[in-house]
Order: sequence, then structure tokens, then C-alpha cells
Amino acid sequence: RPIVEEISGRRLEALPERGLAGEDRLREVLREARRDDPLSASLGPATQMLLAEEARQVLAVYVMTEGRIYVSLEHLATNYAALLEPGREADYLVPLMGHELIHALDDRIHGFAAHAKGLEDPDSQQAFTALYEGRAILAEEAIARRRGAGDVFERRFELLRTPPDDGRTPIFVRDLFAQNVLFPYVEGRAFVSWVVEHRGARAVDDLLADPPRTTAEVLDPGRRYDPPEVPEELGRIAPLLARVEERLGGEGWTLRRSAPTGKDLWFGLVGAPEEERRQVVRSLRGGTKLTLQSTKDPLTVFRAASLAVHATPEAARAAVEAGRRAEAAKDETVGRAPGGLVQVIESTETPIALPAAAGYARVRTYRVLSLEQRAYFAAAACGRVVIEFAAANDTA
Repeated sequence: RPIVEEISGRRLEALPERGLAGEDRLREVLREARRDDPLSASLGPATQMLLAEEARQVLAVYVMTEGRIYVSLEHLATNYAALLEPGREADYLVPLMGHELIHALDDRIHGFAAHAKGLEDPDSQQAFTALYEGRAILAEEAIARRRGAGDVFERRFELLRTPPDDGRTPIFVRDLFAQNVLFPYVEGRAFVSWVVEHRGARAVDDLLADPPRTTAEVLDPGRRYDPPEVPEELGRIAPLLARVEERLGGEGWTLRRSAPTGKDLWFGLVGAPEEERRQVVRSLRGGTKLTLQSTKDPLTVFRAASLAVHATPEAARAAVEAGRRAEAAKDETVGRAPGGLVQVIESTETPIALPAAAGYARVRTYRVLSLEQRAYFAAAACGRVVIEFAAANDTA
């Protein structure tokens, strides 16, 4: 407690309630805490699988809706055994509990529980969570280093960033976990670190009072202080997407409208060099996205269309090319890995060369366990607009 107050410069008037929880109880707690939040609504049936995976891995969690910290002794013991030799328990536990106390302190001071309830879309929720977790991760690191236990923190963070494959978790659940649970920790730490380095430690107080609203801001912190222009192309995109919606939607499909996000681009380019991924995110200026899921089979049958405006025509072409190379690499790194759950049977790329647009299309047939599936994807740059279409297991 004293070191948390010293690091934060704030007084923690009373410790939050604490309790022990097994995996089943953690799943119930997480389900109740995430009930009706935008991210859970966007994931649909996959939410339960994500909650189960999170409950299987969480060590301790501060629940804003209850003002209470839950701790899993079983998970702590397993995680500790994977990291350290006996005798360094305090170096492991004190920073970790400090992490949760920072959550409690920030919640009390800034009303985070009320703020979180007011978030209306998954991207703003992920951006807020990145600040929330990034701030706590940095506090945890500071506490560890003051104890001379920076090595303990680095080992724990590396295990958090790249959890080992236990062979029990399907690859799409691991991807969901990385994109929706781990993202706020990993990129949140980088975001808050950037703000401290470039704007000073006091700027974190401004962040806490006015959290980021998009994951593009988290991945490209400079845009918070130098916002990009609102592109005039957005006005022309809206009627075009309306016609696409008429063509692709209708009975049997659930429609969701959103905007292309920094996180979408970031994970769409997995496998590309980090600086290239950040450059594509930096160039994003706005856009519109339609996602349609089959009401009969929402997990495996979908259609999507996206129009994203980038900073320049060159940036739009670079985004398409980066995506093309990342998609080709996935065939080898994921789809043809020995013993992998996903096996690529056939993958064909075709160039798109039109008078006003250029890009590529890919048709991929793959097998997940014993189920054969087919996915279609096309992307092209037209001026500074990137047009993308995708579908999976869609026979229409």
C-alpha cells in the first residue's frame, strides 16, 4: 500500500475487499462484470469461450462493479512455478498486488466504473482498457524494480505477452485472447510509456481524466496531441456502403456497422515487421466497415466489407501490399505448421489490376480439425481509399 501511494502520488484511503476464487468462480465473476459490454456484444457466441480462457489464466482481478479484488491461489502457484525458483515469492506477489491496488485507486479517483459503463463500441472499450492496464503494468514494473526484482517482472510480462501453447486451446480462441485480453496489457504498456517519455509523467493524470477513445490512438499516441484531418472521402463512402449493405444483407444475416480500427489493422498484419504495422496504423484516417454474420452459423459463416481512408495514395498502396504479404505468410506459419489445428489445403492469390484500383484477391481452403472451410478475401487501393471484401463458408 505505501509504495502504491508513493508511485501514484495519491492516498488509498481504504484497501478494497479481497477474496479467493477458483476457476469456476472467476468465470462467473468475469461474466457478470462483462455483461452487456460492447466487446462481448460484438463477439457474440465467442464471448463464452473467451471468458473461459481468461478465467483459466487470470491470476488476480480487480472488479470495478464490485470494488473487490479476486485472487486465484492455484493460478498464482502454477504461474510462479513456471517463472521462478522457490524463495522469491514476495518479489512476485508484491508487485502483482500493487497492480490491482492501482486499479482500485484509479477507479475511486476517476470514476472508472461509471466511465466504462458509458462506452458504446468495442474499440473505445479496448482503448480505455489499454490505458487502465497499461498504467497498472507500469506501476507493477516500478514496484518490482524498487525491490530489485526487475527480472521477475520481465519474466512475468513475457509469459503474459506470449502465453505457452498447452495444446488444449483452439487456435481461434488463442487469437481471440491475444486480440481482446492481452492487447490492452501489451500495447497499453507501450502507450503509457510513450506518453511518459514524450509528454512527462504528469501527462498520465491527463490520460486518466480523459482516456483514449480509439485503439488507433493507443497504437499511434502522437495522434492524441496532433490529430489527423477528417478526410473528405468519408462523405462519399457512406452511400457506397449503403448499396453494399443492400446487396450483401437481408434475411438470415445479422448486420453490425463499425469503423476500421487501429487494432483491426494491427492484428491483420501479424507477421509483418512491427514498424511497418505501426506505419499502416499511423496512416489510417477513417472509414466504414460492415460485418454480417449468419444467424444459423455465426461463428463460421460471415461477410464483411470495409472502406478505409489513408493519409496518401502511397500509404493506401503500402497498406494493401503489407496485408498481401501478411496473408501469404499465414499460409506457411499457421496453415502448414506440423500438427497445427488449422491446415491449409489450397491457397490461391490473384492480382487485381483495374484502371482506378490495384490489389489482390485470395481464396483459401483449409481444414480445422476435420471440418473443411473456405475463405475469400480481396483488397485494393483506389486513391487513398483501401477497399476490402471478405467472406467465409459463404455459398451465395
